[in-house]
Amino acid sequence: MENCQIGVFLAYGSRRGAAFLDRELYLPQEWAADGERRREAGVPEGVAFRTKGQLAQGMIARAVAAGVPFAWVTGDTVYGNAIGQRSCSTAAVAGGGRSSLRAGSEEQ
Repeated sequence: MENCQIGVFLAYGSRRGAAFLDRELYLPQEWAADGERRREAGVPEGVAFRTKGQLAQGMIARAVAAGVPFAWVTGDTVYGNAIGQRSCSTAAVAGGGRSSLRAGSEEQ
């Protein structure tokens, strides 16, 4: 596909409902390396290529820093198979000090 936008989104769900918390626009590697295309599209110079998994990790880290309580993280195969994604998510949950990854844990 020559011209499209791909977004990576972080949503929160609980018994009380769901809400989108964060989003990132994915910039394909070939776009990141093409200065003329970047200028035409208005992509700021400081924006670098990051994988969808890396974008997701950043959003999870921001959610932890903001104090969002959660017991687990899920994603589709693109994110679940990303190297380091599982360990990042586990560390985010454990490091957030709000819950642990044990079966049957209740949200706070």
